[in-house]
Amino acid sequence: MALDIPVVSFPSGLVSDRSSEASTLDLPREMDDRVTEVAIDRQGLVHFRRLGGDDAREPAHVSPLRERGAGEAFLIAANAPERDEHGWEICRLCVRER
Repeated sequence: MALDIPVVSFPSGLVSDRSSEASTLDLPREMDDRVTEVAIDRQGLVHFRRLGGDDAREPAHVSPLRERGAGEAFLIAANAPERDEHGWEICRLCVRER
């Protein structure tokens, strides 16, 4: 049975409840403060756009929200289906609250 788990979105600080079965992604190795957008494509690759046009991609490591620990940072698809110009799902940086 899926339960709701509160997560905090960054940089907004908004708290929202997400299903414990929601797919989450490990933070990419290449993630840094120059990253402006993160998306996952249909082949399971995480793409990130950086300031200055230095884009990167790497395989996505997916796990359900219920397996994340309190205070752990991860990426999760935006609550409302949000897609970029390629149709990839936009992801947001979040931390599990409890």
